[in-house]
Amino acid sequence: MFNKKNNSIIEDDVGKSNSSSSSNINNDKLNKAIIGTDVKYKGEISGAEEVEIEGTVNAKINTNNLIIKGKGKLKGKIAANNIIVWGKLNGNIKISDTLTIHEQGIVLGKIEYFNLEIKKGGRINGEIKTLD
Repeated sequence: MFNKKNNSIIEDDVGKSNSSSSSNINNDKLNKAIIGTDVKYKGEISGAEEVEIEGTVNAKINTNNLIIKGKGKLKGKIAANNIIVWGKLNGNIKISDTLTIHEQGIVLGKIEYFNLEIKKGGRINGEIKTLD
């Protein structure tokens, strides 16, 4: 009577994704979760290969690639391979590859990263350490 739905929030072709956000991804299909501009979300996100945040989120997130857009705000416990920040990120953050903070980006909290790139104007503050 009822059909089961796929656990992914949104599936999108990589070719349709922003090239700067998908540059490290070679898959034909991408499980992508998008939190829109006026959306507020609280909870947990897992299973998405890429998470894009334009709204306000308080969550535990485990993903390959996390993108926080200009108006995006994320607070929580975050584990990702790569994080790109144009908005604001605050929490317990572990990045196994690269954290990129753009001109207007702000990253606060307990931050562990392998590689770090900060554009002029980007800010980082908190307990910061590199992964070996």
